[in-house]
Amino acid sequence: MSSTVGGSNFLAMLKTFERSSLTDFETIYFYLLSDAFKSKMESAVVQTQTYLASEDLDVPHPSLVVHLPDNDSIESKHKNLFFLRIIDAEDFGNESKHKEADTQMRAMFEAHQNDFAVPTIHAICAFGENICFYQYDRSTRRIIPENVSQANFFNVMEEDGFKKLHEIAHVVVQMADVNSAW
Repeated sequence: MSSTVGGSNFLAMLKTFERSSLTDFETIYFYLLSDAFKSKMESAVVQTQTYLASEDLDVPHPSLVVHLPDNDSIESKHKNLFFLRIIDAEDFGNESKHKEADTQMRAMFEAHQNDFAVPTIHAICAFGENICFYQYDRSTRRIIPENVSQANFFNVMEEDGFKKLHEIAHVVVQMADVNSAW
C-alpha cells in the first residue's frame, strides 16, 4: 500500500481516536483524506465545509472537501476535486436514514457539480467509519451506485476500506492532472 504514513500503522493510530461524535469523525476523515490525497498531490488541500444539499433538503452535515489551492489560472469555483459527507454513526443500520443520506448525496452532486475541477466527481457518504463510495459523471449525470444498500459500504478502519479510499484518491488526482487546464 502506498500510504505516506505506513498503511496499517496509520490505521492503528486512527483507531485510538475517540469515535463518538461527528466532530471526532471529522478529525479522523481529515487525516484520512490528507493522507490519501497529499501522498499523491502535494498541492491538494483538505478543508471542512458545511454543504446544504439543496433548498429542499436543508439539512447541513459536516463535509470535507479536497481541492486545489487558490490559483489565478483556475477559477476558484472550479477547484474542488472530491467531497466526503459525514452522517451520525448510529444511523448506519437505519434504512430510512440510508435513503435520506443517499437522496441528499444525489442532490449535492446536482447542486454543486460546477464547483468541481474534474469531469467525474467522486465522493463518500460516511456513517461513522462505514463509507459508501459515489461516482458522478458530469456529462451523463449518471450516479454510481444506482441504489444504495449496506452491501455498498466499506469500513474505512479496515484494510479494504482504507485501500479503496487510496485507489479513489489516485484516480481523482490523475483526472486533476489531465484536466488541470479547466
